[in-house]
Amino acid sequence: MTLLCIKEDGSVSDVADGFESLREAIGDTISFVFVDARLGVFVNDNGLLTGQPLNPAASMISGRALYGVCVLCRGNPDDDGNSLPLLPKDRKGMTGVAGRWKMVVDSAADAGQDVRVYPNPDTIPPARIISLPDDWNFGDPIPEQP
Repeated sequence: MTLLCIKEDGSVSDVADGFESLREAIGDTISFVFVDARLGVFVNDNGLLTGQPLNPAASMISGRALYGVCVLCRGNPDDDGNSLPLLPKDRKGMTGVAGRWKMVVDSAADAGQDVRVYPNPDTIPPARIISLPDDWNFGDPIPEQP
């Protein structure tokens, strides 16, 4: 089972599901950002603090500022707690977003330019930390959020 890896320049690759594969792709400190039932993102927990660049494609997909290499999967794990790959239609759309960003970066490089993107806090909200009830069953639908 493979997850979708998006680098800061928009290039994509597959990453095997598993802690060691995620560490190799992302770095030593891994956090999970829950977006919704269809999308979750593994990121380097210290990406912003260690000066990793903004990942524009992953930020556009998730709706929040994400830094460094990002690995995308479904938001909810399976019954054993394992990550699930994106649904094929979601993977296709997210790969398309990343590919468009890669075209921008490559075109800028061909013109001798360096693309620098910074998050706008007015349009990309910070990640929300949610707490789940003690009896939460990952098979249940996602509760409504305000």
